Formats: sequence, C-alpha cells, structure tokens
Amino acid sequence: MSKTLFAIKNIALALDASPYSIAALDEAVLLAERLEANLIAICIEDINMINAIQQPYSLTVTPFAKSMKINTNKMIDDMMKVQTGAVRKALEYATKSHKIKYELVIRRGIIVDEVIKASENADILILGWAGWKAADYYFAGTSCSKHGRFDFPVNRAVNIGSSVCSILNKLEVPALVLHNPISESCAMSVYYDGSEEAKKNLHMAEEAFRLLFAYCTKNDERTAFEVLITDESLRAEVMQKLSELNIKGSIIVLDKTKPLEQMALIIKASNTTLLVISANSPVLTDIHESLQKFNATSASILLTR
Repeated sequence: MSKTLFAIKNIALALDASPYSIAALDEAVLLAERLEANLIAICIEDINMINAIQQPYSLTVTPFAKSMKINTNKMIDDMMKVQTGAVRKALEYATKSHKIKYELVIRRGIIVDEVIKASENADILILGWAGWKAADYYFAGTSCSKHGRFDFPVNRAVNIGSSVCSILNKLEVPALVLHNPISESCAMSVYYDGSEEAKKNLHMAEEAFRLLFAYCTKNDERTAFEVLITDESLRAEVMQKLSELNIKGSIIVLDKTKPLEQMALIIKASNTTLLVISANSPVLTDIHESLQKFNATSASILLTR
C-alpha cells in the first residue's frame, strides 16, 4: 500500500560503496533530515563473490600488478574490510553536518535476499541505479563536489543493475531508485490510470513536489508537474484532482500500444527528475525489462506499493 510521504519515518538504503550507492547516500540523508526520519544503511558482504574467490586456483589480478596472487582467507577478509570501511567513512562524512539518526547494518549473504530482509521494517528502500558492474564507473566515478556532497557518475546512460531489479521484484515496501540527485531540481512525472493506488500516488507526488520545491537548488529553472495517462477519459478526473491538491500541472496522453517507450521519451525531453509509478501498474509487465527503457533518461523512479 502506498504511504503518504510525510508518514515515512524509517528509510533504508542499500550501500555497497559503488559510485551510485555512495551518491544515493547524500540524497537519502537529505530526505531523512527533511522528513525527520531514521536512516538505516545496509551493507551486504556478497557471499557469492566470496565463494567464487575461494575456489581452487582463484587468483587476484589488479591493474599494473607485476604478478597474480593466490587468494587466501585473509585476503578475502581484507577485501571485505575495505568495502565496509569505505561505507563507514562515506556514511560518517555524509551525515556529519546533518541532524539525523542513523545506523549501519552489515551482513554477509546473498545480496538480494539480505537487502530485502534488512529493509522489511522500513517505510521505503533507496537504491542506486546500478552497482559495481556498470562499465562507465571506471571512467566516470563518483567524486566529492565543491559543495561537500557526492556527485553521481557523469555518464548516466547506464543499464539499471540486475541486482537492483531482482530486489525490486521481491520487495514489499516502496522503493526509490536514484539515477540523479533529485534534490537539485523539481521536475516530476506521475503515471495515473484511475486505480486507487494511482490516486494515492498522485497525492504522494504532490507532497514530494512541494518538498523538493521548498529545498531544491534550481527551482527557478526546472519546475514541472506532469501527469501521464493512457486514457483520454481520465483527463477530467485528473484536472479535478489537481485542482483539489491546489497544484498546477500538465496532462499528457500516452500511446496505449507503447506507453513506456513514449513515457521515457517524454521524460527525457522534459528532463524529469522523478517518475512516480506503482510497481503493480499493468504497464510494468516486467520490472527489469520495463525499467531498462529509462536507462537513457536522467529520471529517478519512485516505485510505490
């Protein structure tokens, strides 16, 4: 069930020290502060990777290394310590000037299963768009900006992570999948199909829009609220609801035959910051295949349940 935005009091964040997750940390901290919510950072030591490294004749090869090294249990433990150490430092740095309560949960296991278990009592889970396997990280990694915040990778036209989609398929709480810093602007789209969940989404999108507009750093440049529909008969209903919410917005009718493709094109053209859509929406026939259509956009996605 969709929650109102201001009812969110426990925010979970999947944090693996990859560029997208570290950049998402900043957004999670800002959101937690604005909503006066607790932040639960989740770091999972990947048991599948550990098992693979422990295989006989498994070798470690690093750039510029003069020789390969046989992996040992100590090396594996050291690798995990590097990851969790990076997560701890990033968490401490991101929260040091913000008044929020947070905790770091570190577990070892299968990433998808452990993230879902650790976030089951949260009101929302925040995820970076992709993990370490995105090739562009090697050429456009996360860095600390002049404002003391972590930047998102420069190249945003990257495929959404397979682990992210696996988590979204099994997750029972709403999820915010971050593709860019939503706090920098206020351009929002919400998909509306007339269902009860869509009506709640419209209200949540309105709350998010006002929250972002109050804090965003470029609200004079990118301010928009779009409602996307596939049935022209819903226009009057949407107009009435926008009037009740006292918000000015535009209504765009999508092609029923290819709604997601057209949605992605519209979002890319309007430089939308955030798309709000139900995970149970009929247009999302397959989470992985559906969200892949938004790879080339700069939009983050709020999947409600």
